[in-house]
Amino acid sequence: MTLLLLKSLDTNLTPQPHQDLLAYLQTREESLKSNRPKILEAIEEFYGPKSEVSRCSRISKEFLDQKSRCCIEIGSDLGYSAVYLIDKALKLDPFIDIDYYLLLEDESHAKIGRYIIELSALDRYVHVIQGPTSKVLAGLGDLILPVDFLYLNNSAGPYVSVIRVAESLGMVGKGTLVAANVGPEVDKYEEYMTWTPAEKRQFIYTNKNVFDVEFPGRWNVVYATQLRESGGHTVALSTCIDFLDS
Repeated sequence: MTLLLLKSLDTNLTPQPHQDLLAYLQTREESLKSNRPKILEAIEEFYGPKSEVSRCSRISKEFLDQKSRCCIEIGSDLGYSAVYLIDKALKLDPFIDIDYYLLLEDESHAKIGRYIIELSALDRYVHVIQGPTSKVLAGLGDLILPVDFLYLNNSAGPYVSVIRVAESLGMVGKGTLVAANVGPEVDKYEEYMTWTPAEKRQFIYTNKNVFDVEFPGRWNVVYATQLRESGGHTVALSTCIDFLDS
C-alpha cells in the first residue's frame, strides 16, 4: 500500500530562521538522539505555544487506519510530521515496512529535515528528497501508483496545483484518502474537491496548472469530502470513490 502526504511548498512556521531550529537541536543533540518524543517536544518548545507545528496530530488516526506502506510528504514542517506519524506507526507495529519520502524544494530546509530524521533514527524509513515538486513527483510516479493517503498541512498553499499534478500522474486511485488543513488563504481547495465532474472539467480546461501545464489534473476523479472543525482550522477529509469514463 502507498501513502502520499502533501503539504504546502514553502513552510513558514515562525519568523525565526529555520537555521535557528537546527542550532537549537544541535546544542541538545546528546539528550535528544533517538528519543523521538523528546525531539518533538524540543521542536514544539522552539516554535512556541501558538505554533501549528503539531497539527499533524489531527489526522494521525486516519494515517494509522490507512495502514499504508509508501508515503510522500510535499513541502514540510522540516520533518516534524514525519517523525510524529512514523513514530506512531512503529509503536503499533515495530516491524512495519514503510517508506516515507519527504520532498523539500529548498536546499537549506532539506538539510534541516535530514538532520531531524537522522537524529530521530528514522533514516531507514524516511527519505528526504530536494528539488522542484512536479519534477520529483514525476520521477517517483512510476514507483508508487496509485497512493493511499495524501496530506496537505498548512494554512495556505497551492494545494489545487499539487493535487492536479498527483491526479495527472495517476497517484490518486480509488480509495485514496486526502487529508488537508484548510486555512482562509488556500486556493479553491474545498471547491476543487467537491465540484461535480462537469464543474471540475470546466475549471481544468479554462485554468492552466501554475505548477506545470503538463499536469492539468483529471476531471473524472470523484471525491467524497467531509469537513471537520479543529483548533480554528477546517480539516477536509476526501476519499476518491470513483473514476468516470473519460
